[in-house]
Amino acid sequence: MPEHFKLIESICPLCGCGCKLKFIIDEYGNISRSLPAVVDPSMGTECCFKGLISWKGIYRNRILYPYERRENGELRRISWDRALELLLDIFKSYREDRIAFVASGEVTNENNYVIQKFARVVSFTNNIDTCARLCHASTLKALMQTLGIPVMPDYMNDVLNADCILIFGSNPYTNYPTLGIKLLIAKKKGARIVSVQSTVNETSEKLADVIATLEPGSELLFINTLCVELIRRGYINYDVASRIEGWDEFRKAVSTYYPFMVARFCHLDLDVFERIVEEIGKSRRLVVMHGMGVTQTGIGTDIVIGLVDLALIKNAKIISMRGKANIQGAGDMGCSPYEYPTGPISEENRREYENIINASVPEEIGMTLIDFIIRRPVDVLYICGMNPAVSMPYLNRVHKTLSNAITIYHHPFWTKTAEFADIILPLPSLLEMEGTVTNAEGCVRKVNRVVNIVPEAREPIYVFKKVANKLDYGRYFNYSSPRQVFKEICKVQPRYRKINCSKVWQGIDDYADKKPRYKRLIAPSLRPILPRRSIRYPFLLLTARSPYHFCTGDITRNVDELVKIEPKPVLYMNPKDMIALGVKDGDIVKVSSKVGSIKIQVKSNKNIPPGIVMTRYHF
Repeated sequence: MPEHFKLIESICPLCGCGCKLKFIIDEYGNISRSLPAVVDPSMGTECCFKGLISWKGIYRNRILYPYERRENGELRRISWDRALELLLDIFKSYREDRIAFVASGEVTNENNYVIQKFARVVSFTNNIDTCARLCHASTLKALMQTLGIPVMPDYMNDVLNADCILIFGSNPYTNYPTLGIKLLIAKKKGARIVSVQSTVNETSEKLADVIATLEPGSELLFINTLCVELIRRGYINYDVASRIEGWDEFRKAVSTYYPFMVARFCHLDLDVFERIVEEIGKSRRLVVMHGMGVTQTGIGTDIVIGLVDLALIKNAKIISMRGKANIQGAGDMGCSPYEYPTGPISEENRREYENIINASVPEEIGMTLIDFIIRRPVDVLYICGMNPAVSMPYLNRVHKTLSNAITIYHHPFWTKTAEFADIILPLPSLLEMEGTVTNAEGCVRKVNRVVNIVPEAREPIYVFKKVANKLDYGRYFNYSSPRQVFKEICKVQPRYRKINCSKVWQGIDDYADKKPRYKRLIAPSLRPILPRRSIRYPFLLLTARSPYHFCTGDITRNVDELVKIEPKPVLYMNPKDMIALGVKDGDIVKVSSKVGSIKIQVKSNKNIPPGIVMTRYHF
């Protein structure tokens, strides 16, 4: 490396693995390339291709200045002084249930903490949420009910010691590539891998010893039947299982399930089910892993509870990977309508939080992201580091709310959501921030400022401190640095109180406390499998991640190498269905549902079961 170049270590801005990368900075202060960190417990010694070149995406399509939308709909560039005046007027006029805040998995813990604190102390509302509402809210709820913690209890490295790994509704080979590498190592060491999905994915093809594809909606029935077969065949330790709270009720509830139900409702060959029972039953060191293939359903919480039940009766490890680099941290900071930073909304936790910060906060549970954007739209929306105009369901309603509300959009990039915003604020990317993030397994890691691409970009800490000062709430936001915010976080968040703040700030990782408070089996209820198809809508549409893009593509679609590989979305369809419809590869088809329609190019894929179509959601 040339003498005038320097090396700065920080965190990959993409998935929940939160890998450490080393960035080489040239003489002009720009990133010239990135390298994997030499030693990193999350990623080992390797990093995924997408993560290594993600930095290229932060140089394009950036919001460079604050803007306000004029009455004629045009955007006008304004100064930060003018932007702060506008914000001051808005936050003076709209409070409590008239306003809502969206925090982000793309910014640091310190920024998320300040967003929720401003929402509660200044705007006096618990209407604070994140994109976790769209992905792993069901996981957190299930883990709280079964283990008493809102984070996965185990570690990615646990797969390296496993003899069997059940991957349920997840595609880590492409979605969490560094975890995929660990799975490959585990397989070479002899671990058996069972992949249970709605479609055969890359993980199934590359790694699995046993592959099962289930009819969407039948997942819980499959899990319950698997549990009861393990019990019937003596593949569990009764002495251990019988001591778990809820054992008798659980055993009685699953006793009504039988393998013929799997064949009938899951559309799974009983020979495959038999192999899965034997693989998992004989395992001594089982790991149960799940992802958004189960959480983004109408019964996502129940499915995750079922998987935790399975793990508990087999004394297995549990790995639930998260989406964005700091979405776990955003939840830990209390960016939820159901959670203070001190814990779930309750009188006790409210008083504890108020005593620490010496301020009053609201006691009523707030509205969720779905509530305040779709069901009961609010008057004012502050949205940080999210693109709901693309990522949310019912987009016609979402776009209407964004248009009708006073929308304050704080983001690094020009996105679809920016088209609806009344005030647009330039946000630094994660590589332009200093602070901490908490990855999927609860590892708190230092984020270092690598570059300063947009001089006018400002973080939420800056914005809300300025506004709070003008509103006479400045004493609650008297922070001189992100480190000072982090110290407050470690006082407020119970699971962070044993973290060594000084060591984290020096770049030494530490883990939030994630020891289960209890172990509780929850008896499943026999839910009917609702019909999902009709004469008018004969297909079921699934969405999935691409190996080459991330979320709504705000970063990855700015990277030429990734766009060249996958420039646009296509609709994947079983060849038999294509023949029946008279369409061929490359044809443009119209895909319609009850809530909207798109025109898209179709492509055959034998891994897609008949009656199902699949597309990527990054576009």
